Amino acid sequence: MEFYYNKEMLNNILRLRFNNEGVHVSNNYGRWKHRKSGSSMEFQDYRNYEKGDELRKVDWSYYGRSRELMVKTYNDERKKTVNIFLDNTKSMDYGKSNKYKRALEIAFYIISIIVKGYDDVRLYYLDGIKASYCDFSKNSHPDNIYDTLSKIQLSQSEDYFTNLMSIPVRRGNSLVISDFYSDKVDEFLEHISVGVRCGSCLNILTGEEINPDYRGLSRLIDSESNSKREINIDAHVVKKYKEIVDNHLESIVQSTDKWGFSYSILDPRKDLETIFFHDMVNLGLLR
Repeated sequence: MEFYYNKEMLNNILRLRFNNEGVHVSNNYGRWKHRKSGSSMEFQDYRNYEKGDELRKVDWSYYGRSRELMVKTYNDERKKTVNIFLDNTKSMDYGKSNKYKRALEIAFYIISIIVKGYDDVRLYYLDGIKASYCDFSKNSHPDNIYDTLSKIQLSQSEDYFTNLMSIPVRRGNSLVISDFYSDKVDEFLEHISVGVRCGSCLNILTGEEINPDYRGLSRLIDSESNSKREINIDAHVVKKYKEIVDNHLESIVQSTDKWGFSYSILDPRKDLETIFFHDMVNLGLLR
């Protein structure tokens, strides 16, 4: 599926940096969780200072000699792996601001940010109903990243999480992009939590999914099974639906908290700059 790729926006978004360190938090609605502290702090190399770097990592003696700002890098920060789980089941193909298209855009820009920082990315998705993945590194050009993502088709599977649990996951930070329409969320987060240093779940949901404004006789079509059902939607039905949605969202919050993942709902109707420079920064994913 093709999605929006603007080189000017990319250059703007690339001013942000992926936060590999995470932050400690007391709730699930705000921040990128840091599950484990770094283990090795052995000095390895220097790199140029970039906006957002901690000043304590600047080698001031080197600056005094060369008038260049250089940052010390250590063994535990030279290269990290970020696992991105992209839900491409048919329930994501919904909304005027299509959830799957927005998920692809978010994945594209985040991958571009991560590889620019010399870290690796493994993107997990479903190829048909089979779990699959593709890798990106510092040599991955944005055009190639775009081409790879745009070729990922919607899956016929009814449950992304069940199928993804069939393959092992590399150790590293993890980011899940999904609408979380599954009863296997808890099992999936347990599956990928081993070796996760920082983890976050982005729940892509439209406003009408959370708070529908439908009334009268309607035909409901399950986007994954294609089953159809006619129903008269009145205030009682809407109330019951909201109760089910609220209970489901609460169960996701409990699971993310249980396995050490932060959690945030993203509305695909928001523009990308707001998502990245406001929502992602506030979440602690980017800085």
